[in-house]
Amino acid sequence: MSFLKIENLISGYKNGFKLGDISFSIKKSSFCGIIGPNGSGKSTLLKTIAGILNPDSGKIILNDEDINLMEPRIRSQKVAYVGQFIENKELRVFDYVIMGRLPYFKSFQVFETKEDIEIASYYLNLLGIYEYKNRFIYELSGGQQQLVAICAALVQTPEILLLDEPTAHLDLKYQIEILDLLYTFHEDCKLTIITVFHDLNLASEYCDYLILLKDGKIVEKGEPEQVIDYKILEKVYQIVILVQKNPISKKPFVVPVSKKKLKN
Repeated sequence: MSFLKIENLISGYKNGFKLGDISFSIKKSSFCGIIGPNGSGKSTLLKTIAGILNPDSGKIILNDEDINLMEPRIRSQKVAYVGQFIENKELRVFDYVIMGRLPYFKSFQVFETKEDIEIASYYLNLLGIYEYKNRFIYELSGGQQQLVAICAALVQTPEILLLDEPTAHLDLKYQIEILDLLYTFHEDCKLTIITVFHDLNLASEYCDYLILLKDGKIVEKGEPEQVIDYKILEKVYQIVILVQKNPISKKPFVVPVSKKKLKN
């Protein structure tokens, strides 16, 4: 049974880029990756699912409910979104994280409850950033800031976590730490995760389902072994690609071939 179902979705920007007739479904507790070249619509699709962009047409069905018809507060309890950057870095870490509890505030509630504080503290500890709770976000490294953003999303206790390139601009150590952490939540908490990736190898390694976009349309969707295929990728990226198998995980990985080497 589908947990999230996208039906004939058209979305985008007025007089600008549009997604074209997107349809797919994923199961509960999937780890789904959205991949594709720059400008293919990855972030647009993620923002539409998150409710940041309103679709022109089509439906987004979560557990048999159209999430575009949900009250915004209820939607925010079910779907959490992490963008590429934290906009307000002048806040202290704890103040930023506790804002993730706002969808649970009652009418006229001003201050967080004891439960809100306990939930925020739990995830700060779990992500290893509790010691930074009184520091300003701008004082932290890029990887630490990304953990703060993920923490704020997790305190929403969502059913789906959406992340737009969570490992962009980070060194390899933080990339693996963050993706390992997300994978742990995916496995242990049965959390459904949808993530935009530029790195095809990381997407293949961590995801159980991939959606490959080009020019606002789905080119291929399915398990990594189905999508990470050199014939498909060469058409999409317009370069020569080798696809091999990771000797440890057995997942496919991509090796690009330079034009210089092809001439030799």
